[in-house]
Amino acid sequence: MMALLTHPTMMKANLGDYERILGITRHQPTVTDCASALINSAISQLFLTLTCRLLRATQNPSPTGRDVQLVEAFHSLIENDLTSRTPLTDYLKILNTSERTLRRACLRMALPSPHEIIQMRLSSEAQRLLLFSGLSAVEISERLGFTDPAYFSRWFRHRHGLTIRAFREEREMK
Repeated sequence: MMALLTHPTMMKANLGDYERILGITRHQPTVTDCASALINSAISQLFLTLTCRLLRATQNPSPTGRDVQLVEAFHSLIENDLTSRTPLTDYLKILNTSERTLRRACLRMALPSPHEIIQMRLSSEAQRLLLFSGLSAVEISERLGFTDPAYFSRWFRHRHGLTIRAFREEREMK
């Protein structure tokens, strides 16, 4: 616990946890006394969960300058070569590093795995193209380097929980 108090720590925030706490506390003044204890218990459990996450984050070593440089170079390679669907192994060769080293650098910087970083970037580009380009799903799948449009559709549905059509329709209504 002292590590948490003596060393500032960054961690990836899950805003849903904080929203749940705020949602519960907003309703607390309107509930009966017997329900108030349950709400206090729920809030305590959420804060305990967040504290445990922070404690685990303090146990990971802080990122070094080399970690920062490596991850920045990795991000730059992804941005410059997004549409070719370059395998992670090719990026590792260019960076002259191992997957383990890159994964550890990402971990120390509180980032997801290198593979997930690539997938997240592809996902955000797919969303951008779907919303603002006017391209068809087939054209977008080709632009992003997918060889099979059906696979692109399944991949998108798996990542976002919506079909491409439903994603576009939902965004058009907003």
